[in-house]
Amino acid sequence: MNKKKKIFGVIRIIVIILLFGVFSYSGYRMYSGLDEYRKAEKERERLEQYEPEDIADDDISKGSKKVAELIERYPDVVGWLKLRGTVISYPFVQTENNNDYLHHSLEGEELRAGTLFMDYRNSADISDFNSIIYGHNMQNGSMFGTLKDFVNSETHWESHKRGWIYLPKNTLKLEIFAIITVHQSDGIIYNIGYPDDASKEKFLAHVRQNANRWRDIGAGIEDRFVSLSTCATATSPYRYVLVARVL
Repeated sequence: MNKKKKIFGVIRIIVIILLFGVFSYSGYRMYSGLDEYRKAEKERERLEQYEPEDIADDDISKGSKKVAELIERYPDVVGWLKLRGTVISYPFVQTENNNDYLHHSLEGEELRAGTLFMDYRNSADISDFNSIIYGHNMQNGSMFGTLKDFVNSETHWESHKRGWIYLPKNTLKLEIFAIITVHQSDGIIYNIGYPDDASKEKFLAHVRQNANRWRDIGAGIEDRFVSLSTCATATSPYRYVLVARVL
């Protein structure tokens, strides 16, 4: 009987130690995650001084002095992306690859949320048929964490139709017309070269076919587009892509 009590006592101690380890690790993960969000928020607050002011729909000929100042300090910056009425209002960068800012701030410091970045294959002046900007799907809704709202909420979809890309010399107006779900290896959406009309028509047909939500704005092969891409979930091979026409 005493022997059994000793065995149960040992097992009890082991279970307590294991539970303590699990709770400690969970607490660390939770603290680490909150700390990363705090770091990202501080980075956002630090950059607020460079955030361009909203402009009228027809006032797109002017560039942004604030963005020019930001680029002077951080040469990798291309411009500032803003979707009217959402939390998406961030600078975006471009380098010779798609990894430099995946988990780094503009200062080059490690940051889980990273920095929005444009595909390294795109032209920095947003002159390509399809320009792709990437951002993380953060659980607190920061970065591109609210793109899923365009899928999940018809109200959100209907009430958010405009965006802007502020550049040093001019401002581009964006007209949102589709939110789609595609695989990360999608060779049509994540293509850069559209050498002929047939490939451009294939892009538009593919967007329409995979659209979670679609707005007919009469988009055609003569237009330019900007695609905002984020992971559907942290482990999913699928991506949410918000597609807008450049006006």
